[in-house]
Amino acid sequence: MNKFWCCLFLIFFGISSTHAQTIAKTWNFEAVEDSTQQEIFDVNPGTDFLKLENGTFEFSLKGEKLNKASGNYVFQNDVLVLFYDSPHDSIQNLRVQSLTDSTLTLLGKNVHYSLREQPQEVADVLPVETKKEM
Repeated sequence: MNKFWCCLFLIFFGISSTHAQTIAKTWNFEAVEDSTQQEIFDVNPGTDFLKLENGTFEFSLKGEKLNKASGNYVFQNDVLVLFYDSPHDSIQNLRVQSLTDSTLTLLGKNVHYSLREQPQEVADVLPVETKKEM
């Protein structure tokens, strides 16, 4: 009977963890708007990004005159807290308004950040070729 419950638990855990969405990705900014949905400044999806990986982040948003920022982050209960190391020590609290597998919407102090997942490059997906000898 214990084996049955153990197997059932493992199956349930495996299914539920495969559908979990993760915030640890590289995100491209699509829009930065105020509370009235007016664009605060133009964004460049090619160069403006937020990279979240292993508890650290990198951030670049040219419209805010922020060429590069980095630090650590904590994500829990739809709250994303950024602890900046550079350019200066500060803390920014953001609420995750929506999170899907390809989109992320963050809400700061009367500012809405709309982001889209950066597509993976083919080189990141394909395995490295190896030399085969006979």
